[in-house]
Amino acid sequence: MHGKANGFTHDALVNHTIYIITHQLAELFHALAFRSVRMKSRQALDIIEKIVRSSRTMLVEVKKRHYREALRLSSLSGIHIWDYLCIIPLKSIIDIAYTNDRHFLHPTIKSLIPKVENPLEKWITI
Repeated sequence: MHGKANGFTHDALVNHTIYIITHQLAELFHALAFRSVRMKSRQALDIIEKIVRSSRTMLVEVKKRHYREALRLSSLSGIHIWDYLCIIPLKSIIDIAYTNDRHFLHPTIKSLIPKVENPLEKWITI
């Protein structure tokens, strides 16, 4: 899975515009440096810095209205608020959300965006 993710990320940074919220960068750093495979923190930081420095990366701010909507949907669905915060600020900007988190298949999240794709082909619950 790590190899597929690395290839997908490299291709995305070279060929596509990536819209991402700062919270997602923090989640990615945590996943790389502290979960599962656990690379060295410096290596994980270098990856995050490459993503941020890329001219194809657009950082999107999370606003108070996004938190309110995320809280409401999370309380209704039981899905983590963090998952909603990954989508709500981007919902009018993106065409496809790429994830391997099974929560993104939930109707309340899927209704926010036109399409959800899993480039890793294996769903997990985070």
